[in-house]
Amino acid sequence: DGHCRTGLLLDAFEVFIQQSSLPGVGSSTHSEYKKHCTAKFAGGVDVIGCPWNNTVPDGYPGAISDKVLTIDTKILREVPFGGIAKVDKGFIVNNEGAEEGVDIDRPQVRMRNQVQQSAEDTAQTQLLGNTRIVVENVNGEMKMSCRYLNALIPVTQFGILSQIVRVAYLTQNFKKAVIQHRGPDEPALEGGRPARGEIRWYGATDGGLSDYRPHVRLWGLKVEIKRHAELKAQHPTKSDTEISEMVLAEDWPGKLRKDLYRIAGKDESGNPRPARPGALGESAGAATTAA
Repeated sequence: DGHCRTGLLLDAFEVFIQQSSLPGVGSSTHSEYKKHCTAKFAGGVDVIGCPWNNTVPDGYPGAISDKVLTIDTKILREVPFGGIAKVDKGFIVNNEGAEEGVDIDRPQVRMRNQVQQSAEDTAQTQLLGNTRIVVENVNGEMKMSCRYLNALIPVTQFGILSQIVRVAYLTQNFKKAVIQHRGPDEPALEGGRPARGEIRWYGATDGGLSDYRPHVRLWGLKVEIKRHAELKAQHPTKSDTEISEMVLAEDWPGKLRKDLYRIAGKDESGNPRPARPGALGESAGAATTAA
């Protein structure tokens, strides 16, 4: 997709913590992957390695699976409707993504009795890995820059661990953007290279980045493409970029997600609607009367 529709690169990382003397806490924090007690976090960034507050949820005990972690944190809601979340093979959340209107791009795994993947599956896995290396680099840089996370976290500090991880993760926005196929020796733009946060929120640019706003067919939903054509006919003097900004301001992904929630019987926040008080009693009364 050329990253035009990629809304989130999602990964999970773990921090070593002290084993609790309480058996229940000790068993729930023991990670089979790390063979140690850990706190597990979901971390998400965009394609240049820029996280924001809601993509770094609070931590969970290390025994939790990637799927349950994704469901409980509701992190897929950070991806616009119709967007793509690129995940690792442990994130089996295709159904949960469909409930949010999000496509899940996950590496293909070998089927039972399958000796080797097909050429198409191998190419897709390699392409996905090249894209997801951005979030893995951010996770590694975050741990290296915050020396606190390189030591064993004592039990008495479990309560502040999530805040420390979130601050350490968000400070990665002050670093230079991760741009694929850009060499370290390439000349920077006049004034130096901007930080990731400056690119995402303040309209800065960097060498190797392309502005796809004029090309609505690369990033737009069908309704956005149609709306772009309507606005172009109404405002023939405006550029394609200006028309695209008008389309984006209408927030069609937000509208379509609300429609999806409504069809699924959820409220506008995506939560199940509470049962109407007295509905069960009224139904029973109606059945008695009919009898």
